[in-house]
Amino acid sequence: MTYHRQPYSVLVVVYAECGHTLLLERRDLPGFWQSVTGTIERGETAVAAAQRELLEETGIEATPVCTGRRRRFKIFDQFLPRFAPGTVSNVESEFVVCLPARCKIKLDPAEHTQYRWMTVNEAIAAVGSWTNRAALEALRVAQL
Repeated sequence: MTYHRQPYSVLVVVYAECGHTLLLERRDLPGFWQSVTGTIERGETAVAAAQRELLEETGIEATPVCTGRRRRFKIFDQFLPRFAPGTVSNVESEFVVCLPARCKIKLDPAEHTQYRWMTVNEAIAAVGSWTNRAALEALRVAQL
């Protein structure tokens, strides 16, 4: 039996009280910067997926807070084979994690090549997806 990913994922925006947010560069899409993301696995809650992805991708142990925002987006063509035939979109649930300060990140080298802490405005300009940009814009508004 072929395993297909579910078309449900999490986006976790990590930011520090100093106003900087964390971005990761994808290994499979050089130059594509994003917040923590990942698929919700079968039988897993969205918050459990957010917590797992945060730990796997950064080494940070924290419980992300759900913002209540969800967005549907078109799956990139190169990733369509990971999903059941006919699946073309994904629903992403948004989470945030506020840290007291920027910290060193332990990347998963299979997924990401580097990380950067940057201002929210810099991050908005750098991210590769509209959903990530929308999440960062909501964070910027919340910080005003």
